[in-house]
Amino acid sequence: MSDYWEPRHEAHAIEIVGAAVAFGDILSDVQIRKALRTADAVSKNFGLLERNPVTGVSFKIEGGLVSPSETGPTNGMAFRRTIMEENHSGNTVPVAADELVVDRQRIVFRTRRYIRWAQFHDAMATLLQPLLDGLLGSISVQSVRLEYRDRFTYTGEPNAAPAELLLRKGSPLIAQHVFALTSPWHSHTGMFEPSPGVQRRLIQIEIAATDVKRGNTLKRSIGIMTGAQDNFAASEETDQEALQILGRLPDLHSRSKNLLRAIITPEVAVKIGLTSAERPQ
Repeated sequence: MSDYWEPRHEAHAIEIVGAAVAFGDILSDVQIRKALRTADAVSKNFGLLERNPVTGVSFKIEGGLVSPSETGPTNGMAFRRTIMEENHSGNTVPVAADELVVDRQRIVFRTRRYIRWAQFHDAMATLLQPLLDGLLGSISVQSVRLEYRDRFTYTGEPNAAPAELLLRKGSPLIAQHVFALTSPWHSHTGMFEPSPGVQRRLIQIEIAATDVKRGNTLKRSIGIMTGAQDNFAASEETDQEALQILGRLPDLHSRSKNLLRAIITPEVAVKIGLTSAERPQ
């Protein structure tokens, strides 16, 4: 059988997916403590039992001099469910299978256990909506983002991996010189586009070809990040509701699917079910 680009999973290529809500201002001490109490409760119910503080540097000013503070305010917390997984160097390391991060600037939910969009959407709403319900009114949301990272690994020799069997030649989302390269490479692009109900939508595409260790051999792996982010204008930050904010995500999901369709070949799209109504995404 000829060598081919193998998706991360049998039914899809999604390595990790995350949703993030960024605030218009930094959360105060009172707001972050309230958010962390809510996050602790919803995380326990969801099975995220590990707690890891979000580290950060705070500063104090004395006599006009700025210096690091030894005991700064709480910056946030990551609530996790950890599994063991092989990294790109071939070592088995602990990674967050599911993670809710709450800090002074944003709340993020990400998972490596993606199966279907409906399942991810339900989990996201379970974790994020109570947090937003408790914060909106005293804080505004500046942006909401959905980010997918898909991964494909070539079964043959790394330097013989033909990018054109995975990626669309001629796609404006890909730097075209990469098709002539046999060594690892990167391709980044982005743009703003209009979207009803928000100031503008940010689109970001990052594609990287790297060599990863699989057992005792090196394999060429291509990771594709598609990020879609809705940015609110200052006039849109008043009277926000959690359902309104989270209601942007299904459209960001559809946009992300269309971006991936424009990046990969039709044959690969069929292989991962991207052209079907039953697409796992």
